[in-house]
Amino acid sequence: MNTNSLADQLGWCITTKDHLNNLNNEMLYVKNQYQNMVTNLRSSGYMKDLLPMIENMHSEFGSEINALVKYIQDEHLAYIQVQADATASTINTLLNQ
Repeated sequence: MNTNSLADQLGWCITTKDHLNNLNNEMLYVKNQYQNMVTNLRSSGYMKDLLPMIENMHSEFGSEINALVKYIQDEHLAYIQVQADATASTINTLLNQ
């Protein structure tokens, strides 16, 4: 395998990690915005009769977002890091021969 192909693979790993990290950050941002909206509804007294249902949906949404972010970190990002490390090691070995 040539170093250009390996460099392309390493670049793909880095780009994919960046995209997945951005995705995680965006999901956490949406979760926080949802929390802010629920807090504003609670403090203004607006839709008081529906607030318990909205808070329950928010709690479920937050739990699902947290689980998804953790899954992406533990499974996808961890796997990509292993691949990036192996690819970088192979490149270094080929360059130092």
